[in-house]
Amino acid sequence: MISINVLPILFVFAFSLWSLFIFILRKDFFEMVAIERKFLYVGIFVIFLSLVYLFGVLRYFKGINIPSGIYINIGGSAAVLCMVGIFAYIHSLINSRFHFIAGIVYVAMFIVFSVLGVSMFGLTFEKTLHFFMIFFLSGEIISIIMNIKKRLNIADELVLAVITFLIMISMNILDMIFTEITLIYGIGIISLAVPFYFMIKHKQIREHTENEIITLNEITKKERSSFSSSINMIVNLVESKNVFLKGHSEMVSFLSTLLGTHLGLSYSDLEELETAALLHDIGFVGIPMEEYSHKRIINFEDFEKIKKHPVIGAEILQKSTLFSKYTEYVLFHHECWDGTGYPFGIKGEKIPFFSRIIQIADSYAALTTDRFYRSALSHEDAMVVIKTGKGKEFDPHLVDVFFKCVNMGVK
Repeated sequence: MISINVLPILFVFAFSLWSLFIFILRKDFFEMVAIERKFLYVGIFVIFLSLVYLFGVLRYFKGINIPSGIYINIGGSAAVLCMVGIFAYIHSLINSRFHFIAGIVYVAMFIVFSVLGVSMFGLTFEKTLHFFMIFFLSGEIISIIMNIKKRLNIADELVLAVITFLIMISMNILDMIFTEITLIYGIGIISLAVPFYFMIKHKQIREHTENEIITLNEITKKERSSFSSSINMIVNLVESKNVFLKGHSEMVSFLSTLLGTHLGLSYSDLEELETAALLHDIGFVGIPMEEYSHKRIINFEDFEKIKKHPVIGAEILQKSTLFSKYTEYVLFHHECWDGTGYPFGIKGEKIPFFSRIIQIADSYAALTTDRFYRSALSHEDAMVVIKTGKGKEFDPHLVDVFFKCVNMGVK
């Protein structure tokens, strides 16, 4: 026949295992632990509680002789650790200076209760723990009530804690009166509430996360729209300086992205390359291009002024928090593989990769459109010029890839 003492232990042990299953074996609950520290306090308590109740169940099996003193000490240790977990959990909710001071008072009172209860009043350690837990839970209820109006966002959790603590106090009182029924200091009530608590909190956090994602997507759309509008405004400003630049930035951006795609660049890199290519000629806003529109020949002095546009463009972008990341791509997009380019004459792989891509796209786009000093070249003639510059003006590997993708994509 099963002892009446083992029934509540088996019941609470079953709920403890359920709590443990909910906490450990569900991936999304581990994600919740990363979000809210208090989940860790509850989880550690559930793991410990399950082990303690397993120990309690084993006590009633024949052939397993566990002295009552050891059992009471382990149960008492469980009660103390439970109170530590409860305190940490409540402190994570209200996080007040008063509650921290209350924690110090609890430690002092535990020592007082232990000394007075055992030595002066002749109570057992088990009875002393009952009295102290009632004192501790009452103190926590007072702390919660004092802070519940200040923490409206977690009021539901605090109300739930008050109800749970009141039930635990009642169970402790019953355990002292009806000693033939082992309620283990009322700790077991938490294991009954934990699974439901996790399920409710998981739903709340998931709904909150989904709302945050929706809000973030809306913000991202607005930022992208604003970003695109800013770029279009800049491109229009550049193109307004000279009729021959009309559509040039878009063409260079398209060719750069096409080349980047064949090179296997990631989506984020392609976006960055596309924007850098659109901005590559922004420096022309500081060059009086209208002075050269009527000329058929560009002299050395004029060319030296035009060669300043990468530096001017870089200076403009550097001052913008929105576009500063594109500075070096614009600054070096006229550098040559063999070091004969401008403005600094750097060569080879010292030239930023995106700048090398933009340089080829820029050269092809310029060759195949009319300029005030010459007519547009055919696709075939332009490709001959690009091929001639392989290893001189242009990165030889990029030229090979460019030939493949342009011959497929541009006619």
